[in-house]
Amino acid sequence: MEQKHNVKYMGEALRLDVTGRYKLNPSQVIIQAFDSNNEPFATLTKCLPDYQILNDETIIDEPNIPGILEILVNSGFVEKTEHVVEMGFNIYPIVKLRI
Repeated sequence: MEQKHNVKYMGEALRLDVTGRYKLNPSQVIIQAFDSNNEPFATLTKCLPDYQILNDETIIDEPNIPGILEILVNSGFVEKTEHVVEMGFNIYPIVKLRI
């Protein structure tokens, strides 16, 4: 089931789509962002196959898209959880979808 939501990130209007799941971690959804021209902007999630994720949770690629977590939370798209994934020097927050 496709789900959509709109947010602004660094002055850019983005349409967020939750349209699929990662093959290497099927319980984790993929959140993709598209610009106003419907061009791909970024994949906001990170697939980390070695980590167990609940069906309504996903990993946000905050280290590579700084500030996106706060925007997603403030828009009501996701809710923070207490869980994070540490990989190298990066910390990836695990969130629960609210849509």
